[in-house]
Amino acid sequence: MSRFAALWLFFPCALTAQTPASVERAASSLRADDIRRRIGLLADDSMRGRSTPSPELEKAASWIAAEFRRFGLRSGGDSGTYFQRYPIVRKALDTAETFLTVSRSGHGSVALEAGNDLSVRVFVDAFGVPEDAATGSGNGCLAAYLSHYKYFQSEEVDAKVDQGHEIGRPSRIYLDAREEEGKLRVSVGGRVMSVGAGKFG
Repeated sequence: MSRFAALWLFFPCALTAQTPASVERAASSLRADDIRRRIGLLADDSMRGRSTPSPELEKAASWIAAEFRRFGLRSGGDSGTYFQRYPIVRKALDTAETFLTVSRSGHGSVALEAGNDLSVRVFVDAFGVPEDAATGSGNGCLAAYLSHYKYFQSEEVDAKVDQGHEIGRPSRIYLDAREEEGKLRVSVGGRVMSVGAGKFG
């Protein structure tokens, strides 16, 4: 028998192996709470986004492999496992030589350095201020956020923030966040200019 004919004899067996009854049994085994649980495990904050590569990605892969093993799936990875390793090339900016200059007609320009500079805009329509030029409270919360999610690959934050450039009132704000005695200490600072004075009578 030719190899071509053998393939035609094989396929009907494979196609008939999946009957309507087996499909119905498989579909009825799916439960919303079980799907929610599995998604919750992979999307939990403790997985920290499962960056590639990362210990969290390894943890997620090990859990999926264990589930495959429990289902009785045949492994097809390296050395009889469910894993297939491959090299990854990671490229990074030379932060000492990289910068971005932002300019607006009639308002000068500002240079942003790579690595620790951010450009921020704060809109507060609810208080009658379409856009704020320098927001200490908002940037303080931003520093805590950057620290919590290790935006700079560390819980420590030492960054410069440019704000207000788009409305012709450029501001430079300095953020510092670090853990001290089990608590996060956040500092927000910068130079200020007096634009008004008054006193209570």
